[in-house]
Amino acid sequence: MRTNLRKYTLSLLLIVCLAVFTTGCIPVPSGTVPFTDIGVTKTNLIVQNRSGDVRYDVKITVDDKYNYVVDVLSLGRSSFPLSEFVDDQGNRYAPGFLKVRNVTVYIADENEGTEYYRW
Repeated sequence: MRTNLRKYTLSLLLIVCLAVFTTGCIPVPSGTVPFTDIGVTKTNLIVQNRSGDVRYDVKITVDDKYNYVVDVLSLGRSSFPLSEFVDDQGNRYAPGFLKVRNVTVYIADENEGTEYYRW
């Protein structure tokens, strides 16, 4: 019985030591995530910029095919008509007929080049 108690005590001590030494080893993400909310209505894509900065030359892609370029993305909520998104051949996105599967936002950043966020 004492042997089992020693094994359990030793195992518990080992687990506690591992927990103490491994906590805090994951690096904290640097910077802020500029967009926290993406919303889709029947006719519009809504992007909420919470970065604290106005963003310039932002490219938004819907379903990896339809693109829209925003010259200035102001702070707060911005709404973009889905019918303004076009593919490489000039075909417009058809809201109501197609459903948005994913959204990618490309941001030109002076320090880090182009960043993108995907939903």
